[in-house]
Amino acid sequence: HVHASALELAAESLARASVHHNGAVRILDIGSGCGIMAVLLARLAESLCPVGGVAAEITAVEHVGDLVSSSIQNVARNHSGLLAANGGPLTIACADGRTLARGEQHAGAFDLVHVGCALERVEEWLVGLLTPGGRAVCPVGATDAPQ
Repeated sequence: HVHASALELAAESLARASVHHNGAVRILDIGSGCGIMAVLLARLAESLCPVGGVAAEITAVEHVGDLVSSSIQNVARNHSGLLAANGGPLTIACADGRTLARGEQHAGAFDLVHVGCALERVEEWLVGLLTPGGRAVCPVGATDAPQ
């Protein structure tokens, strides 16, 4: 349910961004875990940003190194064409989204940011990653209760 809702919001955002964009539509998946949401976002971007149209770049970050390795293996086994190493739009890296947000190269860089974990409130670092008009999709509320 959470992933489906996030993908619906992402689809709206990507459709809007692909119409008004001159460069690549940039997506960030924070807390990418096993990589399933990153693959879904990449496939969604492919369907909304057709070949010859606006390109998409998807960056998936996870702070647990073992999950990153597993994620790369999963994607390579089942969706290898999506990986940037094979010419695809998806890069998977070991990083913490909050730390990533401190880097100047990522300030205002993403049209869509998906956060897999709940935040108690919308935080400044998250908003700082977005382009003007960009969208963050994230569960917000007490982290030990339904959001």
